[in-house]
Amino acid sequence: MDIYALGGLGADKRTFTYIDLKKHNLICLDWLDPGPEDTLVSYAARIADQIDHSKKFGLIGVSFGGMIMSEVSKIIEPNHLILISSIATHNELRWVFRKAGAINLDRIIPFKSMVGSGKLVHYLFGVKLERDKKLLKEIMEDMSPEFISWAVKVILRWKNPIGQKCIRIHGTKDRVLPVNKNLLDYPIEGTGHFAIVNDAEYISEVLDTLC
Repeated sequence: MDIYALGGLGADKRTFTYIDLKKHNLICLDWLDPGPEDTLVSYAARIADQIDHSKKFGLIGVSFGGMIMSEVSKIIEPNHLILISSIATHNELRWVFRKAGAINLDRIIPFKSMVGSGKLVHYLFGVKLERDKKLLKEIMEDMSPEFISWAVKVILRWKNPIGQKCIRIHGTKDRVLPVNKNLLDYPIEGTGHFAIVNDAEYISEVLDTLC
């Protein structure tokens, strides 16, 4: 089965560097440049255009990519929708993020300053291994500040009160998008937001079992 995957907040295919599927064909999608009027929903429709839904397929979304794939699944129905380190509804966002909907957050906390704040980023993402720190730094440095600014705005304004049917894989120590453990199908004990890299072997096994 073809499984289409989208990383988090502008992160490219390197997000899935250590994912190794034995039974399925993993297709990593590229982020598109958002249009000036793009909402999260309209952007998801453009992502959906890249997917061959004439045969069985699955969707994987990591972090912001999970929000996008949730909206994609409303347009073209996958055999499986899998959210990794992501949220299923806007109500799961931290209250401070929801409160920040009226604030231009990217101007208050400039993206480039986050990239330079290594210790803060490592803490938020739960990254400990030097290998993973290096990969995270490379990914973040290559992200477009314009894309990040757009993404923050649409996330804060995303309205999805009822989650799509999905399978959820999530670290129990996720500090970026913490989720009630009872909502998770596959909680990963002690893992943070970079689970797709930190626990790639386990996640690969789960994906091969599910799809």
